[in-house]
Amino acid sequence: MIVESKMMKFGFVLALGLAASAYAADACNDEMGHVGEGKKVNGTGTESAKGDIGNSGFQYEIWHSEGSGSLTYYDNGTFSAEWNASRDFIARVGLRYAESKNFDEFGDFSADFKFTKSGSADFSYFGVYGWTENPRAEYFILEDWFSAPNPEYLGEKKGEITVDGDAYDIYIFQDNKLYVQGNINYPTFYSVRRTPRQCGHIDITAHFKKWKELGLNLGKMNEITMIAEAGNVASGATDFTGSSGKVDFTYFNVTESKSSSPALSSSSAAPESSASVPESSSAAPESPAAGSSSSVVSPDSGSTAPASPAKPAEPSSDAPDAIPVEVRAFDRPGTYQVFDMQGRVLGRLSVPAGMSVNSAIFAKFGRSGIYMVQSEGSIKVISVTK
Repeated sequence: MIVESKMMKFGFVLALGLAASAYAADACNDEMGHVGEGKKVNGTGTESAKGDIGNSGFQYEIWHSEGSGSLTYYDNGTFSAEWNASRDFIARVGLRYAESKNFDEFGDFSADFKFTKSGSADFSYFGVYGWTENPRAEYFILEDWFSAPNPEYLGEKKGEITVDGDAYDIYIFQDNKLYVQGNINYPTFYSVRRTPRQCGHIDITAHFKKWKELGLNLGKMNEITMIAEAGNVASGATDFTGSSGKVDFTYFNVTESKSSSPALSSSSAAPESSASVPESSSAAPESPAAGSSSSVVSPDSGSTAPASPAKPAEPSSDAPDAIPVEVRAFDRPGTYQVFDMQGRVLGRLSVPAGMSVNSAIFAKFGRSGIYMVQSEGSIKVISVTK
């Protein structure tokens, strides 16, 4: 059943957007957890294993040199990994792009995460990772590690940025040569948090903009992921033991919010007053679930009939600049942003033809309740039942 709210006005939606500074997803305190049955992928030791995480819109990749390693992923993008006696182990989950746009042609990128880890390594990186092409560049936003990154691996310091509650030192390591799409030189950019942490929010775009200001130019976007990498540097074949360890991301979200939409962003919050929100006996889900700008959900095929567009609400006298928003027929194929009734972003999903929004939301978030759904600047309230 889809319930339209005739009280939804652009003023309320805009208030949610403007309240972003008052609320952001609290990955350190909110619960997410693994959703669905875990699917384990073993590394080959010779090449990457990669694929889609169900229909979440996220993709995974695992690679290791020597030893063994595996990645277990869940329906909402959360994942865990473990490795043993590896010279270099890499597991990452996130968004992939077609190398057709620069970062500033998208909306704002961000990540929210929480993980635990155990083990040891000569080098280790936990945080954001990705690639660009034309020009080719590799990048890290490092949030945590087993031991502090060796300056030898970071290269030349270029500056710093203070964001998300701490300062990050920015480095460039020049002239890497690796196996990625040919043996070609490329730089690696690093933002290294001064105080390591295992949970929180990352304003990815803030780092991209600062790098650009410092002359560290990214190319066309290839991927934005959360990475767990660990390895040991062998001093000789006889004494090499490799790195062993585990990591478990129990809160995971990487999003790209369209800055062209003034409605709900990836860090939206509800206004102080809830008078504009229709009351319901159904509770909204308490914990955000992961999502992405390119998410695809596999619900059951029981579509409901598209709802008739509601008459736009008139602007209120206390919000003269408010623009009425058309409540569209949301039960159709398209890309949606989903929020709970507190304004917390739950994630993005694209509903393919023949699948209802109601069952799509239930399939992704796993519970009945009242949700707010946004598409191209329009928003409606949906009551989701199993």
